[in-house]
Amino acid sequence: MDIWDLVGGLLDGVGVLIGVGALLLGVLAALAWLWGLRALLRRLRESREIAGNWPRTAASIARVDMVPFPLPQDAPRPLAHYGFTVRDRAYTGEDAERLLAAPAVGDTVEVVYDPADPAVNHLSTRIRSRIGSWLALFIVMELALLGCVVLLFWLGIDALI
Repeated sequence: MDIWDLVGGLLDGVGVLIGVGALLLGVLAALAWLWGLRALLRRLRESREIAGNWPRTAASIARVDMVPFPLPQDAPRPLAHYGFTVRDRAYTGEDAERLLAAPAVGDTVEVVYDPADPAVNHLSTRIRSRIGSWLALFIVMELALLGCVVLLFWLGIDALI
C-alpha cells in the first residue's frame, strides 16, 4: 500500500461526506419548500378573506413616521398612523405602506377591518402587497430547493453509488 492508495481512500471518504451533506441539504430544502407552500397558501386564503369579506371604511392619517426597511440598501418607508370610527367607537391602526407616496397628516385612506374586532385592521392596499411578498418568498425557496438538488447531483451522487 503506497501513499496514493491512502489519498484515494481519503478522497472517497470525503466524497461520501459531501454526498450525504448534499442529500441532507436537499431534504432540508424540500421541508422548507413545503413549509413555504403551506404559509403561502395560508396567507393567500387570509388575504382573500380579508379583501372580500371585511368591511371597508375611511380613515384619517394622524401621524407619519419614516421607518427603516429591513434591507439596508432600501430607503425608509412611511409608517402611517391612522384613526377611524366604527359604530360610534374610535379605533387606530398603523401600517408601513410601501404604496403610499409620502402620505400627509390629514389624508384620507381606505381601511379594512375585522367586523368582530375592528382593532384588527389594515390599509386596504396593503393586503394586495402582502400576497406579492409571500409569492416572492415562495419563489426564493423554490430556487433554493433547485440549488440543493443540483448540488446533490453535481457533488455527491458519485460518492453515494
